[in-house]
Amino acid sequence: IQGHPIGVPLGEALAWLGYAGGGLQGVYGVALMVLVLNAALLNLLFRKAANSSLAFVGATLFVLTPADTTKAMLIHALFLQPGITFLLLSSLLYLSGRRLLCYLPLLGSLLSVETTLLPFFAVPLMAEQEAKTVCRRFLCNAAILFFMIGTVLLIRFWMSEERVATQLGPDPRI
Repeated sequence: IQGHPIGVPLGEALAWLGYAGGGLQGVYGVALMVLVLNAALLNLLFRKAANSSLAFVGATLFVLTPADTTKAMLIHALFLQPGITFLLLSSLLYLSGRRLLCYLPLLGSLLSVETTLLPFFAVPLMAEQEAKTVCRRFLCNAAILFFMIGTVLLIRFWMSEERVATQLGPDPRI
């Protein structure tokens, strides 16, 4: 699980659900549903931030041109895409004015695949507001994100997780 306490179990659960529902074809069906869900969420996000023409083009490009072609499709769809789902949900909540609630699914993103958290730094820039407000909200969002990252990193370090411990040095408790 190594730092992905939500990502790995969720991916395995989605694979199991698909396999129980139809073997390998069922797993591909679940993967397709995850991708379609992300395309729909991206469409909604673009509609909030821009217009419906851009939303359709953006969601279509998301489906037709995958950003990560180095992974097998099932690994990508079942283990990486759920982190993107959490990111898109958080972005929609933020742009809908639910600024405190938006960080809950974002924690799911951080605990699934860390890299899916990074685009959330730019979400305050997508909201329509005055320049002074944009700067304040951007800095507040960045502070919350750095706090979340630092807290998770510290917990992982205290749990002596190998990936974090090798980066940060020896365990101070020893």
